[in-house]
Amino acid sequence: MANNYSVWRNGNSLVLVDKTINEACRHDMLNIQLAAYLAACNGGVSGADGDSWLNEYIRVQSSFGCTLATLRSQTISMVPVAAFKPWDMLCDSLLQATPHRLREAVAQCLAACASSETRDDRTGERWDLGEHPGDTGLNYAHAEVRLVLPEYSIISTQLNLGSREPLDPDWLWQLFDPQTVQACWQFQGQYLIDSRRMNLIGPGLAKKLQGKLAHHRSEISVQEPNHD
Repeated sequence: MANNYSVWRNGNSLVLVDKTINEACRHDMLNIQLAAYLAACNGGVSGADGDSWLNEYIRVQSSFGCTLATLRSQTISMVPVAAFKPWDMLCDSLLQATPHRLREAVAQCLAACASSETRDDRTGERWDLGEHPGDTGLNYAHAEVRLVLPEYSIISTQLNLGSREPLDPDWLWQLFDPQTVQACWQFQGQYLIDSRRMNLIGPGLAKKLQGKLAHHRSEISVQEPNHD
């Protein structure tokens, strides 16, 4: 059931897209998100000023017809009390917000994504969100996992942390000691898509992003887990 979804690295997000969504709509949704990511980064990267980054990210998506359903959203500031891996926190948060009927398929897809055999189609290497600046005395990391549903809605979960520990290249699977984590917040929300608005802005947005896709987007080859 992992193959119910196509999987994309899009900016600093991992995006699971239901395969019943047609190609044009899929690219429009990915383009809206990527445009918002680039605008929020404004030539830099997310991290120390995570709240401002998130606000701009949400605002730009809304301007393109991808509106946050605020009543189902929350930002939680916290520092975990036990050792943790960012990937596990992101997956747990996403699955909690996923409709029950889809959880098994989504969980299998996420498990397949975590496999060391999963590769970025463009580079042939293990996928990496690669968002970890460290210019304020802390090493910051920020990532999002989102699920695009066929009814034109998106479930999103994000994690932003600042750690005194050096960050591994594959920091999503790094085990962090809570005593070294000075800042940590999670965001969970659901976006609703205005399909008419998306169709109107789609062609122009695709043209604007054309030169940026090679660097910021790639499909991830995900294999069904072997249960033998």
